[in-house]
Amino acid sequence: MGPEQFPDLERHQVRRQQGIPTVSVLTGPVGLGIERWQHYTARLKRASVLLRRLDFEELVRAWLGGYRRRRSLRRAALRYLARMQGKKEHDLQDLLRNKTQADLDLFLKGVFHGEPSSPTERICCHSLTSLPQDGSEANLVEQPLSFFAESRRPWLSLLEAIHDLEPSWAPAPIVALHNNDQDGITALETAADILSHLAERIPTCPVAWAVPEAAWAKYLSEARESHQKAICRESVSRIRSLDGAEIRRTVEAAKIAKPQRLRGAMARLARDGASSELIASYVRAAKLNIHKTPENKQQVEKARSQAEAFLRDRLESLSETAGIFKLNEKLAIRFRTRKTMEVDLVSRRHRLAIEIDGYYHFRDPENYRRDREKDYVLQQNGFFVLRFLADEVVEHLEEILRRICDTLARRQAENEK
Repeated sequence: MGPEQFPDLERHQVRRQQGIPTVSVLTGPVGLGIERWQHYTARLKRASVLLRRLDFEELVRAWLGGYRRRRSLRRAALRYLARMQGKKEHDLQDLLRNKTQADLDLFLKGVFHGEPSSPTERICCHSLTSLPQDGSEANLVEQPLSFFAESRRPWLSLLEAIHDLEPSWAPAPIVALHNNDQDGITALETAADILSHLAERIPTCPVAWAVPEAAWAKYLSEARESHQKAICRESVSRIRSLDGAEIRRTVEAAKIAKPQRLRGAMARLARDGASSELIASYVRAAKLNIHKTPENKQQVEKARSQAEAFLRDRLESLSETAGIFKLNEKLAIRFRTRKTMEVDLVSRRHRLAIEIDGYYHFRDPENYRRDREKDYVLQQNGFFVLRFLADEVVEHLEEILRRICDTLARRQAENEK
């Protein structure tokens, strides 16, 4: 997707480049807003960070997690120091490699003319002197947070300092609200307050808020007038979803056999919200899996893979499941002769695995035995396994999503105990 696919978000980014605090408010189906933000930030070559809890600590921890998945804080500090001194990174690394802790402390005092004064300088020194060189960076938050004890918002001060080490690699956070009954005006004001403060502290950092249209209208009409409300109101992008008639016409145009069998799935797609890209993915899966007997194993695998891809796309575009499942992930679990095990869709955090079976899975005794053994090994490693047929994914989508969401909710509740 090029810039022409994101005109509103491109305008918001121009404001950020001009130093104007900007929160991209994505109104409409929350899942589609998350999906759009992820596509856009991928084009910017930034990681997106999804938050469902509304507090500064959770925001900063998620932001740091996204940062660490792509960059080493210690290396970012090294680059920052190299820029300050006008040196090349590898030359500075060679210079520091064999220094003792005392020599390194003395060197940094010389660079900063004594003790580091700015927040970014403090984080730079901490990263070079206290974080392990193996990249684990386990003590990333607690100790440096003490540097900002006098700050009114210490979590934001910490995030700002780390951002300034290497601004172009900063993750792009998005807060998603589900518009549940319990999400009243207080929750909306909290989200606006957190995101607008982040945008003010770090104007160049992409920040977004995915919110249902009804919740956004409630916020505009009931929230007190404030500077934070003004920031959010300036950059609104409405997310369009295909309606039921448009989805039905697209499916019928694909000339899928007996499209009436897909009415329930199409109704669910329209109710949850669906982009044209998602419906195209659904059509590809339906054409290969509905009432069409595959001629060979290659066709079976293609049909199964397309069902996998559609289910992943649907889960990514739902607010309850966005960012949770990975497609074709390899787990460090020995299975038969292999050192790793590949799972169709998996959430490591919630220990939940989803397997999609093709046309011949239950017609071949060896495939059947292999799948049962795979389920057993996953269960022995603490994973709950859901297994569906590929044609079920497109024909009985309502039931598939219900099972996934119910199981995920139980796993999340177990993790919180």
